[in-house]
Parts: sequence; C-alpha cells; structure tokens
Amino acid sequence: MEMSHRGKEFLSIIQKAESDLRKLLDISDDYAVLFLQGGATTQFASIPLNICKPEDPVDYIVTGSWGDKAYKEATKYCKPKVIWTGKPEKYTGLPVFDELDQNINARYLHICANETIHGVEFKDYPTVKNKDAVLVADMSSNFCSKPVDVSKFGIIYAGAQKNVGPSGVTIVIIRKVVALWRLSVSPEGMRKNEGWIMENCCRLLKRN
Repeated sequence: MEMSHRGKEFLSIIQKAESDLRKLLDISDDYAVLFLQGGATTQFASIPLNICKPEDPVDYIVTGSWGDKAYKEATKYCKPKVIWTGKPEKYTGLPVFDELDQNINARYLHICANETIHGVEFKDYPTVKNKDAVLVADMSSNFCSKPVDVSKFGIIYAGAQKNVGPSGVTIVIIRKVVALWRLSVSPEGMRKNEGWIMENCCRLLKRN
C-alpha cells in the first residue's frame, strides 16, 4: 500500500517531521528544510549546480574520502580548489582555521563535518572569509548527534539513513536567501527552489 505525496495524510507526516527537526536543532525561519531523494552524494553535484556558475571558484577542506569525493564531483560544474587536505597524514588531522588560504571570491567553503572512514570530526567550524559566501557542510554521519549552531551555515545536508531516517532520504537545511540563488542551467530534478520551495521561500522572505 502507498499514499499520495499530495494527500493530507502524507502532508501531515512531512509537516510534523519538519516541525520536530526545527525544534530539535533550533532551526530559524531564515532556513528552509527540504526532504529530498538521492542520498547525500547527489548533493555533491546538486549544490554547485544550484549556486555556482561554471567559472565560480569554491573552496574545499578535504579531511577524508567523502570530502574528496565531494570535491571531485564539483570539478565538473565549477572551479573548486582544495585549500587543505589531510591526505599526506592519512586523514588523521584537521586544519588550523587561521592558516587556511581561502579564496576571497569563493562562492562557498565546503567541509565534511565527520569523516566516518578515518574518524575525523570537526568540533568547531571555520568562518568563511567572503562575506557573500556560505559555509556548506556534509553532516551525514553526525547529523542530530549533538547540538549544532545552524546559523553558521548556508547549507547543511545529510543522508538520513545513518541517524534519523530511511536510506535514500536526504535532509537539506538551506538558508532561504541561498535557496533563491537559482541558475537557469540547474537540472529540473535538482533545483532547490522550484514549486512549493520557491513559493514558500519568497512568501516568508517578504514577510520577514
């Protein structure tokens, strides 16, 4: 048996899930909460496709294999640069934030908050130097495992299967202003501000 994703029964479920998540992580109305498909690895492509032009520089901190995969996928859609990698030390450490050589024009700075294969986890997070850029984090393996100041991030994404839900579901917490950075070349299935997302983000931004 199944239920329509447009039916009131399902809408009550998804609305309750969003409400509970907002309370749990203290997510403000400045952010949209999206329940998507494709797993977190789809976001490796979806994020640059939504908020970057092909010539846009972006910065990546690579602390393990998942960060490395995210960087390699981004090379297809923009101009990413690894500004720090733990590969020479076999992914056993983290960078000193003040020593990071960030591109002042970078569209975003990407991190993987917890690298499960090598056990490297951020206890604090870097600050993006470009005032118009955002911090993007893959939090798949430690999502909802501890308090997080969501306001530090432009985008948080996580595969739900590790901590909070069924495999295949991806949770994206995105600042509404960032959700409106739509590019015409973004694939229809990967646009983060189409349909009800666009409608609700615009309405809430006007109201705020």
